[in-house]
Order: sequence, then structure tokens, then C-alpha cells
Amino acid sequence: MGLDMYSYTVSLDTVKKACLENTLIDINIDTLLNVYINQVPMNVTEPCGTYEQTQEEWQRYLSVKSAVIDKRAELAGYNSDFWYWRKFNALHGWMEALYRERGGQQSFNCIVIRLLEEDFDRMESDIKNNALSPTEGFFFGSQEIYQEDIADAIQWIASSREAIKDGYAVLYSSWW
Repeated sequence: MGLDMYSYTVSLDTVKKACLENTLIDINIDTLLNVYINQVPMNVTEPCGTYEQTQEEWQRYLSVKSAVIDKRAELAGYNSDFWYWRKFNALHGWMEALYRERGGQQSFNCIVIRLLEEDFDRMESDIKNNALSPTEGFFFGSQEIYQEDIADAIQWIASSREAIKDGYAVLYSSWW
């Protein structure tokens, strides 16, 4: 267990089709993928009964569901593997502060936020000026900020800027 942090990209066209171009916090990934629900319908229904009773039906259902989700993600330009960190709590704290500035009020766990070019400018400045502070939490790991994490974050910022220039929205979420 611990703080797992993720960055995703999704095409800006998908964000617009989902009517989320002005939404910066509390983004629902399913809403983005379901933009393509008519193009890639789910042609199978969830089986009745337990897995043990209908194992073959469940396997078929889960296989079809997985393929449908993969196809919708492909159409959405969704990359769930854009970036990953483990227990870089200072960056997570920075993201939570951004979430709060934007009006977020929920516990900052499993919340998806969208990052803009100006967010990356401010983040990069804060990183280079040693303005990140460790964030405490039961599952958040060490209070030390490691240089490898800083270097990785700078690399992510550069990749995120490129993704934005290429027509993608950059998202952040965490789970702890």
C-alpha cells in the first residue's frame, strides 16, 4: 500500500466532445471514454448469477468488456500509462494545493484533475526553486525529496508540454 500517482493523456477532441473543455477538477474517465459509446457499443450483457455458476458467460462478458474499453480508449486517444510515480508526496501535495485552489473540496484521493500549460510553468518554477514541501500521510512514504523524483518530474513536465502541443489534455490522479 502507498501513494501511487498517475498522469494520463487524452485527446483534446475527446475532452471537447465530452463537454469537459472547461472542467479542471473531478474529471470522470468513464465520461471521456463513453463519448464513443455509440461507435463501440457493448454487445453483451452482464451475466446473472455468481461467477462459479456462469463462469463461461462471465469470461466471455469480461473479455468483450475489456475489448470495448480498449477500443474506446484508443478512439479517445487515452494513454493511461503516460507517467507514474510512487510516494513522491511533495509533488502530490503540490497537486492537492492546485485542486483546492480550483475549488476542490473532497479528499484528494482518486480525484482526476486536468493540468494546463500555466500549471506546468508554475510547477517547474516551484521545483527549480526548491519550493516543493513534503506532504504527510500514513501511506505517503519518506519526508525526503529525492533528486531522482525531481529529475523525473522535470522530464514529465517537458513530455506534458509536448503532449499539449500535440493536442492532448494532461490529467493527474492518485490512489492511496
